[in-house]
Amino acid sequence: MIGLLFYFIASKKWLYRLLSYALILSGPIFFKDFLPYYFPLFLLGICIFLYKSQLIYISEFILISGLTMAVILLFHDPAVAIATCLTYSSILFFTKFNNKLFHFLGNISYSVYLFHGLVGTTMLNYFSHTVKNPFYKSLLLLMALITTIVAAYIVFKGVELPSKKLSSRIKFKKT
Repeated sequence: MIGLLFYFIASKKWLYRLLSYALILSGPIFFKDFLPYYFPLFLLGICIFLYKSQLIYISEFILISGLTMAVILLFHDPAVAIATCLTYSSILFFTKFNNKLFHFLGNISYSVYLFHGLVGTTMLNYFSHTVKNPFYKSLLLLMALITTIVAAYIVFKGVELPSKKLSSRIKFKKT
């Protein structure tokens, strides 16, 4: 849904951007426990993209980022706000950081996104009723995470990479 607004968010017309920002930031006011409630979390990443792509000026970046953080602090749990601040700061300040583990996780991140509910959450739901000890619950969480990463890697190697190779063969006529 937020993708439908991206044309307006990335528009050169400031009025389109302003209306898009207002619509996204009003999500938590009108929707609780529904997708628009979480839109401000995505808006921070979009703002970083727009700023780093030089589609908005630093003044707009700072203003919208500040308003978005205020909305997150007002409507979300403190833990969500802290996680958001840490993620936002990491993306903003550590983009030049190069690490093989992070590169690997970045490559499989879409597959993790697609399969974490199917693999990890299913595993946690199935076994969590039998595991009572906190130590074993932590091990279960770790096993679910590892299983999700392995499944994502298999999908990345078996589906994503071949699909990218195949799609790179498609040539479009220039009009």
